[in-house]
Amino acid sequence: MASHKHKVLPQIEVSITKKISVCSKSTHPSNILELSNLDRQFPDLMYAVFLYKNKSNNPCEISNVEHFAHLQGALEEVLSMWYPAAGRFVVNPSDGKLNIICNNAGVVLVDAFTISKISDIFVDPNGAHGLSLHNNGSFENLVFKPENGSKQNIEDMPLLVAQVTKFFCGGYSLGIGVSHSLFDAKSGCEFLCAWASQFHMSRNNVNPLSSLKQIVHERGKFVIANNFPSKMSSIGDQESSGVAAIDHLFQMIKENGVADNQGDYKTDENGSCYVAATFSCTYEMIQRLKNKVAFEGGEDCNLQVYCSSFEVLAAHLWKAKTRVLGQNKEKMVCLQFAVNVRNKMDLSSSSSSSTLSSQKEGETHFSGNAFVLASVSLTAKEVEEQSYEFIIKKIREAKNSVTLNYVNAYIHILEHQGSHTSNISSQGRTNSTLLQNLKGLTIVSDWTKLSYKNINFFGDVAYASPLAPPISQVVYFLPRNTKESSHNGGGTSIDVKVNLLPETQDAFAKFFFLGLQ
Repeated sequence: MASHKHKVLPQIEVSITKKISVCSKSTHPSNILELSNLDRQFPDLMYAVFLYKNKSNNPCEISNVEHFAHLQGALEEVLSMWYPAAGRFVVNPSDGKLNIICNNAGVVLVDAFTISKISDIFVDPNGAHGLSLHNNGSFENLVFKPENGSKQNIEDMPLLVAQVTKFFCGGYSLGIGVSHSLFDAKSGCEFLCAWASQFHMSRNNVNPLSSLKQIVHERGKFVIANNFPSKMSSIGDQESSGVAAIDHLFQMIKENGVADNQGDYKTDENGSCYVAATFSCTYEMIQRLKNKVAFEGGEDCNLQVYCSSFEVLAAHLWKAKTRVLGQNKEKMVCLQFAVNVRNKMDLSSSSSSSTLSSQKEGETHFSGNAFVLASVSLTAKEVEEQSYEFIIKKIREAKNSVTLNYVNAYIHILEHQGSHTSNISSQGRTNSTLLQNLKGLTIVSDWTKLSYKNINFFGDVAYASPLAPPISQVVYFLPRNTKESSHNGGGTSIDVKVNLLPETQDAFAKFFFLGLQ
């Protein structure tokens, strides 16, 4: 087996030259956008960084001032469609629930530069076979964080911030901070794609395309689902709620005693003892793992033809994480993953919608959160000893269990259990201590299907990565832009970004890459 390598990414020092507030170019009547319970789970800003290399080898070809002006103008245009992004949170005094007031208070746009080079923090994916990147805050200065951060009154917090940073080499980064109450990953990506498209039209003095798509802002059936009857009325109830993701969390909390501060493992609220590491998995590595699964199942295995990269990598990740937990083998461990439920809800019409240029006339895009968690629960011993085929079948069963009734029950339970499941305060802040203490929990967020190629502000995206997740148990699957993709039928390399305890990193890396050889 080839030895796997570590690379610790350096800190990037950044100087801010300009900070402005950008408002929608078109005015809309001030109104309250009622959020769904899915929206309210994590209201704080979630950050991501997109890197763009300079292809011209001329660092001074285009001035940062010119880019910034076009970014500002394009953002003003796009906010005319996504106008809730320029609003602010408001707490309903009658029930303490968090909503958005669409008052065009503005978003924050920041201009910055650094004497560092993109190559200081970018690893060529074609040479990153079996490489783990230890990101010790190297991207933190590439995003703008409002003063006081999480201590800021949530009603004063901008819902979207963006920082464009020019590197000494001529490359750029775009750092985005968006409240998860505003967008999920898919709708956030659509917003960025629209901004990038408008940016290029602004630079080239091109009029918007004539065909239109509809942007739906009202949460519609995601709010109506709050009235869906649920079997569970309190966290201590013994009967099933019919929602595996919620039931499994309650079972883990009870088994580990974390609700009474009796858990067998503790971190602080920010999970500061965890270290983020990114493991680069090439397309060939993933194919070898699929072949291993097929051979493991022998002639009876029926997964060889249609086993997806997500399924096999999620199963492999779960085995690797469980092996290094050091947890009682009879204790429960849980794998959860986000499932897009847009196709299960009628979101095609709304009284609160706007239009945007698109090549597909009549296309509708829902701008809020439309993901719920599916869940698989086994003992640690079962995860380690059962076959990949067994675990993959469990993953499929969990995904197929996400029906319309599941979604409605999920949202309704959040209505009645929110103070227990995510511990949201009256200010809307997420206190995720309960989940943070569940070391047997793994939550996968799959970004591999997002349209990075259209977030092409300064050329193709060389690399994109979210920053710290809301809780340490979240693992990201990220697509890699590699030369190999054009030679393997469109196959994709995947980066696995996971938070690990320092003492478990080597053991995790050894098992993880051993399975990919």
